[in-house]
Amino acid sequence: MAISITDKAATKVQDYLKQVNDQNLALRVFVKAGGCAGYQFGLKLDKTGAADVIEHRNGVNIVADAKSADLLGDAEIDYVETEMGGGFKFNFPESYLTCGCGHSFVPKGKEQATGARSPEEHHQHV
Repeated sequence: MAISITDKAATKVQDYLKQVNDQNLALRVFVKAGGCAGYQFGLKLDKTGAADVIEHRNGVNIVADAKSADLLGDAEIDYVETEMGGGFKFNFPESYLTCGCGHSFVPKGKEQATGARSPEEHHQHV
């Protein structure tokens, strides 16, 4: 896993960690099947496990199980603010297929394993 995190997102995670006041927690990234492109990602504060892949980026420990780490690869975690509020967002390199909703992805070449459709196929109206 070569995941990265922007300065803004790292600051938000560090703020959350200060609020919960538990230095044993890290930012867990995980992947689950679903969404229109094949996989959905998630984030939560969690303790690390012996089998976890751990990256230290911008002052944040980012952990994932091996499968999630493989699927997320070199994605970037960002924090964005809009008129409707703020939230974490994953930015994926061009080697991924993503849906317009921004909540679903699949690494190119792994579409068959998930039954995923390309964004173009998903959004065709018949």
